[in-house]
Amino acid sequence: MNSTNSSESGARKNPWFPVLVWGGVGVAFTILHCLIKLLGVPGYEAAQAQTIFFAIASGFLTVSFIKRRSGESGDIPRGASISFSALFSMLAVNTGVIGAFGLAYGACQWAMSLLWFAVLPLPTIILGVAAGTLAAVSIRKTWLAHLAYLAFALFMLAWELAAVWKLPVTFAYNMLLGYFPGPVYDRAVRVSAALLSSRFEAVCLAAALLCLAAMQARIRRAEGKARLLHLALIMILSMSAFVVVSAFGQSLGTSVSRKLIDKELGGKLVGKNVILHYPEDLTKDTTRLLLLDAEFRFAQQSRFLGLTNPPPVSAYFYRNADEKKFLMGAAGTQYADCANREMHMNIQHPPHSVLKHEIVHVLAAPWGIKGLGFSPILGVTEGLAVASEVWRDDYPIPMWAAAMKKIGRLPKMSKNSGMTGFWKISGSRSYLAWGGFVAWLIDNYSMDAVRRVYLSGDWKKAFGEDVDQLEKRWRKDLDAVEVPAKLMKIATDKFYRKSLFEMRCARAVGTMTEDAWNAFDKGRVKKAGRLFENTYAFSGGNPRLGRYLIEACYESRDYECAENLAKKIVETEGKALLDPTAAQEKIGNQRVAVQALAAQARMAWIRQDLKKARELYALVRRADIYSSLNREAAVALEALDDPALEEPMRKYFVDPDAHGSGDYQLMKALDLRPENGALHYMLGRRLYLKNQFDDAAKELVTALELGMPDPAVAHEAWRLAGINYFEAAKYALAARAFQTGRPPDLTPGEILEADEWIERCRFAESFALPKELQ
Repeated sequence: MNSTNSSESGARKNPWFPVLVWGGVGVAFTILHCLIKLLGVPGYEAAQAQTIFFAIASGFLTVSFIKRRSGESGDIPRGASISFSALFSMLAVNTGVIGAFGLAYGACQWAMSLLWFAVLPLPTIILGVAAGTLAAVSIRKTWLAHLAYLAFALFMLAWELAAVWKLPVTFAYNMLLGYFPGPVYDRAVRVSAALLSSRFEAVCLAAALLCLAAMQARIRRAEGKARLLHLALIMILSMSAFVVVSAFGQSLGTSVSRKLIDKELGGKLVGKNVILHYPEDLTKDTTRLLLLDAEFRFAQQSRFLGLTNPPPVSAYFYRNADEKKFLMGAAGTQYADCANREMHMNIQHPPHSVLKHEIVHVLAAPWGIKGLGFSPILGVTEGLAVASEVWRDDYPIPMWAAAMKKIGRLPKMSKNSGMTGFWKISGSRSYLAWGGFVAWLIDNYSMDAVRRVYLSGDWKKAFGEDVDQLEKRWRKDLDAVEVPAKLMKIATDKFYRKSLFEMRCARAVGTMTEDAWNAFDKGRVKKAGRLFENTYAFSGGNPRLGRYLIEACYESRDYECAENLAKKIVETEGKALLDPTAAQEKIGNQRVAVQALAAQARMAWIRQDLKKARELYALVRRADIYSSLNREAAVALEALDDPALEEPMRKYFVDPDAHGSGDYQLMKALDLRPENGALHYMLGRRLYLKNQFDDAAKELVTALELGMPDPAVAHEAWRLAGINYFEAAKYALAARAFQTGRPPDLTPGEILEADEWIERCRFAESFALPKELQ
């Protein structure tokens, strides 16, 4: 007995031992995560990593410190305050280490980014100390007190996991574990009112727990009622504030429910296989097109997967990225909730660009992990969806994979299959590589074999070979895939992009870019220009961001700024436009270079330097990289060669002061040259954007009959004519338009797209719309 007491007394004489241990662990952890560049600069990721560490350390350190210092009935407030001071000092040291690494890495917004450490780990330390103090006071045995804190931390984790599993959310505001903003592809992360309210909740709960711990200690010491009443009052006030903030969680954006989403969207329609949730202010025609799009994709992708009578799915369409971010956490990223058989997407004019991909995730959910609905191999989950797309941006998926291999950018599949490997490299490489690989597996084995690996993650069991053997054969087959020269030009840009984990100042750049576009959309072009200038500088001169700055300078009439930057980008990124033999990895971003050339051409046209404008537009057209710029260049070249069209087309295309009179300028040009096919094409396109589908189709057919100045314009006129017939619900005419009169030099992807439109027309003809849309 005496020996035990002596041992406990000795332990209490060394309360700083856990502080030293956790301090050493914290510094080691910080140095390790600083070796990963994204986690080694001040900002959200580094602060969140520290938050997770202190969520563990704060409670366990506090329990150990209080038990060693004074047992369960000593001076609890002082013990808690010393624990907090020690943990705060540890946070300061760790933040200093991260700050030093950040300076070495060249962090952007260095001082401002340090504020994340006050927003995320600091409230976690306060709550962890409070919960640890309560555990130390309430439970006599030290190991049981530690176990109680562990249970508290696991409960906080389970609470968020259950919410993400049960509800359509991708974010998590956790009082102890911090903040998870949603998909990694949404690069803008900011300190919001919702985040601050969540951290305030943590502090309120901490105050209540500390009061409860102090009350218990004072009851044991038989202190007066006055002090207990004082603590009880503080606890009641703290809990009241906590309850109030929690109750308004949906209004603040820290929590969500399907009821709230349905209320905000307002529209719901039950189709044959798709339950559509949509903004109630949509027109009847747009709602019809949305439902047709979703039902067609359901039928099409069910056939692709070999499914018979799959259960219905839900499709949520949001008005914009801001609404979607507030309601479920994913802003620009489209999201499939496999566990609940639903998709969440920003509304687009049908056909939706990502619906074909996302619905495969939902339909294949029964193949995946039970209760979650996706494969244990992330690459297979995404690869199946990409393979189902068949083509992307005018070329089949296998061609993209072959182009990636030819320029030496095809990743190793076995190293790129999990979450860490898949997201470490750029999405363009991960998605298209796995899409090409899974498409090859389907063609050379079967969908059933893919289904087996989707479920088990066991390559040997599904295919009889391991992934390395399969990949070796696939890579060999890719060598036989012919890759067009135009695709190679695009690939050199697309597959040299960096992922979030490889980019400089990714979060700062993402946030400022979002702010810049918001300012631009509101007409504050000078503010947008300043922000784009910062993003361009912070990114180290990323040419993709430079083109945004060109646009901002152009719209603000700062032509010197636009001209100088465009010239710089052409010089640094456009070498391959003049030297096709340049090494692939050194030729620069040709797509951005062509955009800069087009900007130079517009400015030359504004100055009425017609010779220079012709030269630059001719170079844009010869580059043959950007479809929309190909069409602009073709029409501009025709107008520049016709003195009667030059003035109205200049005002229509490039004069910012005349943008509001676009219809007038176009009609003026048509009066002068009614036989010009390109002008009828442009009018048809404007009518299409105004949802005047019948009139648009007539103009586009007229344009094709009169003749186009360039195949690029002819291709688009032909495609748009069929689309307008479809949207006018003239499905037979649309199918005929896509079937007949096809231009002779369509890309493989354009042929596949036309065939799919014919399939879509036949589906729409036979599909019975709900009564609400008839």
